[in-house]
Amino acid sequence: MKPIRVALIPAYCPDEILCDLLHELSLREFFIIVVNDGSSQEFTPVFEEASRSAVILTHHDHLGKGAALRTGLAYLQEHFPFHYTVVTLDPDGNDRLSDAERLCRTVEAQPDALVLGCRDLKQKIPFATRFQNRMSSLLFRLTSGKYIKDTRTGLRAFSDRLTPEMLTIPGEQDGYELKVLKHFARTHNPILEVQTHTLFCPVTE
Repeated sequence: MKPIRVALIPAYCPDEILCDLLHELSLREFFIIVVNDGSSQEFTPVFEEASRSAVILTHHDHLGKGAALRTGLAYLQEHFPFHYTVVTLDPDGNDRLSDAERLCRTVEAQPDALVLGCRDLKQKIPFATRFQNRMSSLLFRLTSGKYIKDTRTGLRAFSDRLTPEMLTIPGEQDGYELKVLKHFARTHNPILEVQTHTLFCPVTE
């Protein structure tokens, strides 16, 4: 039986773009989990709308992206007794869902691998973003011995085989994702990169 495809989205103070994203994911037959990571009350209408398409898990306080991902994975481990493929996305709609599906297909062919959506850093993106990615990749290579072109991508996919291992990796904030990469580099689990396209890259300079 083909694994269920699960979209896991940590969300902190999202706008209406989240609801558009969930609608498109539903059309592509994803099971969707959104973790409300302590957003303020003014964002309640967004999550109420989102609940029409997704399971909403809520942190009463803002705990960080790592904590939100771990909450979603813990929910899957407890409630899903069947095989699934997880793809993690940001709530801003910057990732092509066709790329998310490509990552899922890669995992379904290699279920022991962690698959990363590797953004095209030659696109017209802010210098600060390119610099941060290059420095992060260099430092990762120096500390782990493994080169990964885009260590900062939030578009990632993996099978249910890796969920228990993911939950043993500590971290609450954004650094959790880098800790996951370091963990898999140490354990020699396959880390695969799939070229993807970013629809929009916010200016962070």
